[in-house]
Amino acid sequence: MSPLLTPGERLDVPARRGVVEEYNDEFPNRRLQSGAEFEWPNAPSHDGGDIDLATDIPCQNAEIHDLAYAIDLTEGWYALTTPVLDLGFALRFPIDPFESLWYWQPFGGYTPSHRFGIEPTTSASNRRRRTRATPTVGVRPAR
Repeated sequence: MSPLLTPGERLDVPARRGVVEEYNDEFPNRRLQSGAEFEWPNAPSHDGGDIDLATDIPCQNAEIHDLAYAIDLTEGWYALTTPVLDLGFALRFPIDPFESLWYWQPFGGYTPSHRFGIEPTTSASNRRRRTRATPTVGVRPAR
């Protein structure tokens, strides 16, 4: 397990809102309320509480599956830090065309591994994809 995937870490994202993917019965161990929209980072939980997606990182033996998107980004970056280790990682990206961040935590709940995925994406959730056009990204040939 990476030292960055521990309780006590912090995920900073310049997002105004978030949306949870619509789950089906295949994910009974989800923490987040299916299809919920929320003010980032406080997502409604499946059991009625709130989960701070910036700081509530599950322990290594957790068996959960989270899938959400950070949307309405004000800037294109995120940072993952572990203050106790004085260690961190940051990534910058253009918000055109990457309008949101994909936030995935299958901590033993989807695969037997402890993973954390956050990556820039051009659309957020299947529900939102149906309501907007898909942008295109220009690619230049290698020289």
